[in-house]
Amino acid sequence: MWDVIRITHESTKDVKLKCFATLQRHYELFSMNESESMDEMFGIFQTILNGLKSLGIEFF
Repeated sequence: MWDVIRITHESTKDVKLKCFATLQRHYELFSMNESESMDEMFGIFQTILNGLKSLGIEFF
C-alpha cells in the first residue's frame, strides 16, 4: 500500500515539475504577435499565470 502511495506521489511531483518547467518557459518567451489583439495577448498571459498559480507560484 505505501509503495503505491509513494509511487503516486512521486509521479504527481514529476508531473508538477514538468508543468512548472513548461509554464516557466512560456512565461519567459511571452510576447505579443502582430496578429494578436490586446485581449488575446492578455488571455494567453492570464492562462500562464493561472497555471503557475495552480502550482503554488504567485508573482504578486
